[in-house]
Amino acid sequence: MRRLAALLVLLLPVRAVRAQEAPRDSVSSFAEGRGVLAPLTRLAHQRLEECSGLLHLGGAWWAHNDSGDGPFLFRSDNLEFSPAERLAVPGAKAVDWEDIAALDGDLLACDVGDNERKRDDITLYRVRCKANPDQTHKLELAATYPVRYPDQAHDCEAVTVIGGKVHLVTKDRTQSGVTRVFRLGELKDGQANTLEAAGTLDLPAGTMITGADCSAEGKVVLLSYTRLFVYAADKFSGAPEFSCRIDAQQCEAVALQGNRLVFANEQREVFAVNDFFARKPSALMPAPVAVTLPIEEASYEPDGTGAAWKGGAAVLALRNLAEGEYLRWMLAGPRLMVAGRLCYEGGFVSSSEKGARLGSGLLLMFGREDADNLTGSEVHVLLGDNGITGLDAWTLSLAPKLALKPLGGLKAAGKVEGGVMQFEVSLPADTVLGAGKLPETFRFNVWGRNLHGELEVSLAGSSFVTATRPYTWATATLKTK
Repeated sequence: MRRLAALLVLLLPVRAVRAQEAPRDSVSSFAEGRGVLAPLTRLAHQRLEECSGLLHLGGAWWAHNDSGDGPFLFRSDNLEFSPAERLAVPGAKAVDWEDIAALDGDLLACDVGDNERKRDDITLYRVRCKANPDQTHKLELAATYPVRYPDQAHDCEAVTVIGGKVHLVTKDRTQSGVTRVFRLGELKDGQANTLEAAGTLDLPAGTMITGADCSAEGKVVLLSYTRLFVYAADKFSGAPEFSCRIDAQQCEAVALQGNRLVFANEQREVFAVNDFFARKPSALMPAPVAVTLPIEEASYEPDGTGAAWKGGAAVLALRNLAEGEYLRWMLAGPRLMVAGRLCYEGGFVSSSEKGARLGSGLLLMFGREDADNLTGSEVHVLLGDNGITGLDAWTLSLAPKLALKPLGGLKAAGKVEGGVMQFEVSLPADTVLGAGKLPETFRFNVWGRNLHGELEVSLAGSSFVTATRPYTWATATLKTK
């Protein structure tokens, strides 16, 4: 008995240590640099609605909202932020808080967002946390640092401290712009602090940096909507050491907990990757989707059901389909045939080619390249109701703003009534797949708009933002019968 008791005493601490050394992870099926990514948890605090900054400091997690909230920081012992304290920063203002950093043990709340690049009043607030006797906490404003750029106003959502110096990384919203790094020298409380240019980053066109953090070992991580980028702190310019593709909706907050990387999106989802720097992932994505497009030489006239070619069609397995709903397609000669039955919630909103009124319908996306952002060669087709003659289709342009124009050569039949959109359309293949020889494979996605509310039908990707990210679409392969 004594030997057994001694053995149990030895084993119990080992088990406890192992549990502490294996925090939960968002990644599964990791091999050759690629892993399947899924949310680890969701932000539970109801007032933390649009997380834009995240930090791990002093054994606690800190977060704040994007613009629209007041000068508040959230503190929690867990990533769910349940329970969490919502703590006011006395004397601070909140125009557009976009990141939070650690500066010599203090918090640095960064009011630096400037979508229109017009602000001359960006500010960093140095904040200290004090524990109350009842285990709650309060914040005090230790210093206020008004900041200005040396050249012009810039939008910025990423701030971190490298080698004791505060660094700001700009958010460029154009395909031809440059991501810049600015640095602050000695900080002056209550006085103007002028940034100095510290370099530019060699990132893919269209990259928008939304968050940053620096590890104690000198690794800088930058977050964007499509990738994570890693730099050495002493070489924070030019090309990154490595980058990792992600598909996690609108990510705007990133933090390091040692070598564990944590990031969150504005849809309240939180992701974590253990041993991030050692694993060096090249892609963390949901499981890939692949579909086939059958080909035959026959031609068909739409009657609204697609029954004539149903036997040779491929069914597109959309997410969030209700009972009785379907979508199928086939390439018949020079025409792409698409037929479906989709239910809609509430009133069906008609579309129009005038302006950017998209209304309700189904968005079909066709592309040739596996690119982080749209290249301009993609085709987006919206199937809906024009409000006058019934079923219709338009090509949708996303930039510089949403706009519709009629799709030439369309043949359509079906109806929208009684909560159901029943349709069959015939589209010119060269309009959506390009003129000339058909590609063996192409990128393709489907997304519902104003049909199922938050749970829209989709093929690959879970929100409208996937319309701009071809690499998240499915791979479609042409298949001869």
